[in-house]
Amino acid sequence: MAEIDRDAFACAVQAALGRRGLSYRAAVAAWPMLNIPMLSRACSCQIVSAANMLAVCKALELDPFAFLTEGRRAIGSGKSVQKQTVSLSAPREAGVRP
Repeated sequence: MAEIDRDAFACAVQAALGRRGLSYRAAVAAWPMLNIPMLSRACSCQIVSAANMLAVCKALELDPFAFLTEGRRAIGSGKSVQKQTVSLSAPREAGVRP
C-alpha cells in the first residue's frame, strides 16, 4: 500500500520556506490557499489530507510524488501483542437461573 513519507515532506516544506525566508504567516499571505495550522502539521510530520498536501506542494513548487513510498508501513512488531495479559473466562452470576 502506498504511504506518504511525512518526515521527508516535513523537511522539504521547512527547507522551501527557509529558502524563501518565509514564516507561516508570510506564506499564508503569499498563498491564500494555505493556512497556518496546515503548515504547522506539515512541518511537524503530522498527517495532512491529500488536498492540503497538494496545495502545499503547489504553493512551494514541490513534487508530491517525491514523498510517495511503496510497501507496507510497520504498525507494530507483534511483541506488544504477545506481552498482553488475557483474562480467563469465568461464569457470570447475573442471568443465571435456577
